[in-house]
Amino acid sequence: MTIPLRKPAPFVLLALFVVAALMPAAIAAWGRDYWRPDEPDYAQHTREMVQRGDYVVPYQNGVPFPEKPILTYWAAAATTPFTGATSRRSEAAFPRSSGRSSSSSSP
Repeated sequence: MTIPLRKPAPFVLLALFVVAALMPAAIAAWGRDYWRPDEPDYAQHTREMVQRGDYVVPYQNGVPFPEKPILTYWAAAATTPFTGATSRRSEAAFPRSSGRSSSSSSP
């Protein structure tokens, strides 16, 4: 005589699935500091890139920092004339819209 096997309840299967799905994320997050964002660092790299005029190698405090794909920095550098973080080159390329050119003197 065989004993029929019971099917597990749907919520047990769901719980096992959730645990299995979250386990890789929990392992990956174990050593990561979520309270320190990286975006200010990337903004600083872009600012240094624009100030130096060197659009090939990003710098962090004067030291080359090739950690992120360069296209990310190029996209951020392309927006600097519109966000206020300008350099002389971007001011020449995008003059102010006050009606006067940046080279004219005031009366």
